[in-house]
Amino acid sequence: MSAQPASDARLAEMEKNVKAEFGKPFDAEAAVAQVPEIRAVWSAFDLKNKTCLDVGSGHPTVPAVLTAMDPTVTIDAVDLSPDFEREAGECVKALGGDAARIRLVTGTF
Repeated sequence: MSAQPASDARLAEMEKNVKAEFGKPFDAEAAVAQVPEIRAVWSAFDLKNKTCLDVGSGHPTVPAVLTAMDPTVTIDAVDLSPDFEREAGECVKALGGDAARIRLVTGTF
């Protein structure tokens, strides 16, 4: 059985749902609360001079934490929300990330 391509209407509905989810205000306190868990999980990986891909990034909490953890890692963060790039800066700044090493891409895979 092969997968059927998503219709334009289905894609529009998915984008609307993503927009509704991403449209929630960035909660710095909740993001900061996730930092220890993110650090614990990612400390097992050698990030030195690596480029990581974060698909469906939303508010880019993980990219912000990773760039704060390692001064050589770069992140490509992708999200469907048309407001993704504009709204991501607050998250990166609040978590001490390095925006210069996070490339934000609005789009789909």
